[in-house]
Amino acid sequence: MKKFQILGLKSDVDLITEEIMKNSQMELLKNEKYNTRFKNDQIENSYKPYFNRLNKIMDSLKLDKKIKEFNFDQLNKLSLEELEDFIMPIQKKIKKLERITNKLDAEEERLNNLIKHVYVMRNIDIELQSLKTLSYVTLIFGSLSQERYKRLIENVTEVPVLVLKVNEDQERVWFFTFAKKDYEQKALDILNSVNFNRIELPDRVTEEPKDILSQSKHRLDKIKIIRAQIELEFKKLKHRYQEQLLKYYKQSLIFNRITDVNNSFYGKSDYFFITTGWISEENEKEFKKLISNKYS
Repeated sequence: MKKFQILGLKSDVDLITEEIMKNSQMELLKNEKYNTRFKNDQIENSYKPYFNRLNKIMDSLKLDKKIKEFNFDQLNKLSLEELEDFIMPIQKKIKKLERITNKLDAEEERLNNLIKHVYVMRNIDIELQSLKTLSYVTLIFGSLSQERYKRLIENVTEVPVLVLKVNEDQERVWFFTFAKKDYEQKALDILNSVNFNRIELPDRVTEEPKDILSQSKHRLDKIKIIRAQIELEFKKLKHRYQEQLLKYYKQSLIFNRITDVNNSFYGKSDYFFITTGWISEENEKEFKKLISNKYS
């Protein structure tokens, strides 16, 4: 490897940077010290915000961002106005679809949580609202292990607390506890003494459990249909825009990298730029000839 230094006109800096980026056998040196005539002036990367937005759109549409090679010969300067006009409507559509998806996620989580709580009460043929609005009685719902449930029953035989089992499996028992309003804290103390797991009934739990389960499952089926429609909309966007998206993505990526290289590896004066690096010996003469012919 041989160390090289390039001194060129600032007007040619982007073009020479392209040639350097094409050459896989070159490595630039970062933060190289130059004389006081050359400063490491930072230029604004006006393409970066657009590249970041394109990058996000590509992710949302599940487009492959792996670029095997860059065709610099077909590279034209990007118009930021053109980029904005292209990106904005696609972003709006994607954001709308993502907002709907987020709402569906929240609703689906709420419904699944509701089903989880209500399922254990599925055999009760009574509207839960009528239990929740009892004037003089506190309703407490929750579960215990089988062993601790037996212990609870033994502890409440002589106190004004009613325990109503609603479901059980081999490990746990789910039940309602009814207590007078002025005996609520005492009832909670007894329940907590056996490590009671309290389950707060959601506000929307008002009807009979079987009706709540049926309505919730019906809504979950509708959510699946809406999700399928959203997925189809994403596929339509992908099919319609993927070719143009990839083109703009490649271009903005190149300009993004060119700016980063200029800011990280070059010293600049009023009219000239300078950069230093390493190059293979067999590639040195060829690259020197290329630069001389194009930019001398």
